[in-house]
Amino acid sequence: DRVRTQLGLPPRPKRADVNRNEHARSLGIDPNPELQPAGTKKTHSDRFLQTLKYPDELEALMEKISAEARLAEQEAGLSTLFLAFGFLEWHDSDASDKPIYAPLLLLPVKIERQKVRGKHVYEVAAREGAAETNISLQKFLETKFGRDLPDFGDADDGGSVESYLAKVEASIEGLKRWRVRRWLVLGHFAFNRIAIYEDTKPEKWQNHPAAHPLVGSLLSGFEQGADGDGPSFHSPEDYPIDDPEIEKSAPILIQDA
Repeated sequence: DRVRTQLGLPPRPKRADVNRNEHARSLGIDPNPELQPAGTKKTHSDRFLQTLKYPDELEALMEKISAEARLAEQEAGLSTLFLAFGFLEWHDSDASDKPIYAPLLLLPVKIERQKVRGKHVYEVAAREGAAETNISLQKFLETKFGRDLPDFGDADDGGSVESYLAKVEASIEGLKRWRVRRWLVLGHFAFNRIAIYEDTKPEKWQNHPAAHPLVGSLLSGFEQGADGDGPSFHSPEDYPIDDPEIEKSAPILIQDA
């Protein structure tokens, strides 16, 4: 700062005093998170994502997102990290002034980190599987508002995100203050139960669940036969729980005070 004063330059601005949006515009970067339907710049088709974060902030944020993704997989065995394409802005009622945002398309992704010239570089890569419609939102709109949120990947949209968003706009036509936001958001979404919901679809079953001996026993209320080809229709054997030998192997359910 002393050198800047000697040169007649203003003091170096502090980070808190910098308007990030204005600084981005001075560098030719549009800070508006609303994406355009079609790319208009070379940077719209490269492999880099622009943010309004400083390098140290971005490093801490990406590490936090990566750590939460690893923890979710270790504890639940399912990934919660998605890249969301487009959001639906809606209101719970005509009297509500608070907008609610829900993602429309969810693409499961992973974050890969590598060191390049002494700096950490993060890459966002798609996992197996294509982007899918937000099933939770789809069922909610159907039951509460009687609107059908279209499925992604139909023949008429050709797998195009923009075509799909246009179909969503048509499906919410007439609903006041509802609109589609063209946002692209990387984050954790609690949609890991979608995998369980998808497993309930009969077309994905190799065999009917009731054909499994354990599931069949639970559904029928009878133990499966010894050969596993059907239930053995008899009442289960009673055990004398007060017998000393049984007490040795049975867990104590009630402890003395």
